[in-house]
Amino acid sequence: MRPSKRRQLNLKSHVDTIYDKIEYLLPTEKFETLRQENSLPLPITTDCDRYLDERR
Repeated sequence: MRPSKRRQLNLKSHVDTIYDKIEYLLPTEKFETLRQENSLPLPITTDCDRYLDERR
């Protein structure tokens, strides 16, 4: 069963709000810079290949 158009629009509105808040906390440019420098302050591995190697 597919969600109604109204429900889809409401969900999109919520997702947009979440992205706006994320952008406020960490601007896209800053995120991209940190990601490219491989220095995101996260307690997880953000490099997919490295993550997979660690799991083998």
